[in-house]
Amino acid sequence: MIPQDVELIGTIRTHNPEVRAVIKEHIERVATNIAASTGAVAAVSYGFGVPVNVNAPKLVEQMLPTLERVAGLAAVRQQSPVMGYEDFAYFQQQIPGMFVFLGARSPATPRNKAAPNHSPYFVIDEAALRMGVRTLASLALDFLYQGR
Repeated sequence: MIPQDVELIGTIRTHNPEVRAVIKEHIERVATNIAASTGAVAAVSYGFGVPVNVNAPKLVEQMLPTLERVAGLAAVRQQSPVMGYEDFAYFQQQIPGMFVFLGARSPATPRNKAAPNHSPYFVIDEAALRMGVRTLASLALDFLYQGR
């Protein structure tokens, strides 16, 4: 038995805007060809959500010494891309930007016992707020000073 209509809904996330476009094209081509092979027609609608966060490499290189000075060399690491998304990416489409993560788990809480950030059980270590303010203020001041 073959149904009259088929609906497929999903989420696609990529680390690269070009890959995002290729995947969209590939989905449309595969759906169209599968439908055509059975004499059917495919209608593909595709909504783009928040764009990919892409840090500006030159800006990261420029500001890395500030992060290391403020947070300490051991506390700063460049992370592999993650599949989460933030609307900060809209700013990065307009000007070079740098998205940073701020650790907010209490040192007394084991990593495997800490609630995720977007959880009703999340508890922030308030010392992280001071570090966040110092970090952002230092990044802004150093960036402006370097631009002289």
